[in-house]
Amino acid sequence: MQAQLTLAHHQLRQYALQIEDLAALQERNRIAREIHDRSAMR
Repeated sequence: MQAQLTLAHHQLRQYALQIEDLAALQERNRIAREIHDRSAMR
């Protein structure tokens, strides 16, 4: 039982890190689109 909980905890931490990475990537893409859109308007 303890080993299963440890494994589940590890997996949840990995998923959380992946979500953080994806959120950062989405934010970078949003900023890049905004910069591109603003520079295209000039």
